[in-house]
Amino acid sequence: MKHLRWLCMHALILILMAASNQYIYASELPLTHNEFIEFQKACPACVGIDVMVCGNNNIGTGNKFKKNNFFLGRPLRGYLISPAYLATDMRKLIRTEVNFSNLIDQISSRFAKLNLIVVSDSFKRVHLLSDPTVEVMIPEPLHRCLANPANKWGCGISKDKGRECCEKNLGSPVVKVKWIDKVSDEEIELLYIPTKGASKLIRYISKKTKVTYFCQTSESAKLPDKDLN
Repeated sequence: MKHLRWLCMHALILILMAASNQYIYASELPLTHNEFIEFQKACPACVGIDVMVCGNNNIGTGNKFKKNNFFLGRPLRGYLISPAYLATDMRKLIRTEVNFSNLIDQISSRFAKLNLIVVSDSFKRVHLLSDPTVEVMIPEPLHRCLANPANKWGCGISKDKGRECCEKNLGSPVVKVKWIDKVSDEEIELLYIPTKGASKLIRYISKKTKVTYFCQTSESAKLPDKDLN
């Protein structure tokens, strides 16, 4: 019996370690040899860093990071955001920081450090945008509700409706981050919502033309720091 318990405990530890490693070690983007060389030449500071990937609604890391998912619009461009800030981290901060003013300041500071990596088709041109403007919108009723650890975050997930924090009733957290791309003469705005599949990047090519990208906030990717081919 003791041996069986030890085996179960050992298996549990291995499972937890695997889950932890999946979170800590972001999967590397599958760049070809030429793409890596172009990326390294254009933006040496970008290699080896964790990023959030944006593209069409099929975009993702690993096998989902494909050119037809990543490059959109005319002219074709793709976007990566660094350093990665996952939705789970923001949701945790909203729940644990009880002081509303401190919460707004912390989120504003965090998003003000975001860099937008602008990638042209075939990675022939890469440039970095920094120092964005940031607007944080966290509904105070939602924050007050979430300050109680006994309350659940969601709608229709509790038998006791008084014990759930429903965004349909209390409002949703949104962070607007805006960069001006002087190289391309475009404006890019991130609408960050800490819910899976909800964050979008809006590229304003002109007053009449815009392109919408979906950004992965449930997992991050890593730009290789060496040629994998």
